[in-house]
Amino acid sequence: MGIQRINVVGVPVDVCRPEDLETEILELLAKPGTKQIVFLNIWGLLKARRKNDFAECVKNADLIIPISKSILNGAKFLKKEIPVIYTAVSDPEAAGLAEDGMNVTGTSDLLPLKEQVAMIRELMPEAKNLGVLYCTSEANSISNIARLEQIAPEYGFTLVTKGVSAPADIPMATDAILNEVDCLTNLTDNTIVNSLAVVMDKANAKGIPVFGSEVEQVKLGCAAAANIDYYKLGIMTGKMAADVLNGTDITTIPFEVIEDNELVVNSEVLEKYGLVIPAGVEVTEAADITNEA
Repeated sequence: MGIQRINVVGVPVDVCRPEDLETEILELLAKPGTKQIVFLNIWGLLKARRKNDFAECVKNADLIIPISKSILNGAKFLKKEIPVIYTAVSDPEAAGLAEDGMNVTGTSDLLPLKEQVAMIRELMPEAKNLGVLYCTSEANSISNIARLEQIAPEYGFTLVTKGVSAPADIPMATDAILNEVDCLTNLTDNTIVNSLAVVMDKANAKGIPVFGSEVEQVKLGCAAAANIDYYKLGIMTGKMAADVLNGTDITTIPFEVIEDNELVVNSEVLEKYGLVIPAGVEVTEAADITNEA
C-alpha cells in the first residue's frame, strides 16, 4: 500500500501500515540527497496549523510521521545501522530506549514533578487530595506516577490516580476522580492530553482546577505549570543530531534530560479559582509564549 499523505486539520500527515514503516523509511533514506523526516506530536500539529517556519518545514518534509508510544515501540529500525535520535521521551529507560549499544539516543522531557507539586501546594495551601489521570499502557506515565507517589506526601498531598486503557474510558474516569480530589495535575500522557477538553469541561463544571504539564495545556485552560521549554529541547536534540552527522559515534552519546523549567500561568483561570501567586515568585503568562522562529 505504501505511504499515503492526508490532511489532518489542514496539516499534512503521512500514514502507512505499522509493519511497513521501517521499509518506507529505509527506502526513503536510500535515495540520493538529504532527506527531512518530521515526527509530529499533537502540539506540533497545532503549531503547524499557523503560518510560521515550522509549518513550512512540515509542508516541505519528505516524510511526516505522527508519533506516539505505539510508533516508538514499532520502530524496529532502532537497532539497525541507521542512527536514530528521538526527542521528548519522558523516561527513555522505561521506554527501552537507553540500552547499551543501541544505535539510538535522544533527549528526555522528564517532567519536573517536584517543582510542579511544590507550585500546586503554594497555590492551594489547604488542598489535601491531588488527582492524576493516566493511560495504563504508557510506560512514561507509569514511571511518572511512581515518582509522584514519592513526591506528593512530601508536600502534604494524598495522591489519587485513575488509569484508563482507551480514550472511551476518560469521561467515566474523570467523573470518578473529581469526586475524590481537590485538584488535578496532568502528565504528558498522549491519551489524556488528546482528550484534555473533556477533562477540562468536567473539572470546570465541578469547580476543580486543573494544572498542566507544559505551556500548551495552560493556554488551553489549565491554571499553571512548571513548564518545560520544548523549544530549547528541540535545540538540544538538533545539536545532538549535528554531532552524529559530523561523525560522532551515536553509541557513545547518552540521552540528555532538559533541566530548565519555568512557572507559566493562565491569569484568567487563576483569578477564576481565587489562586494567588506568592509575592516574589517570577511567572510567565502562557499566552505570551509563542516560540515562533
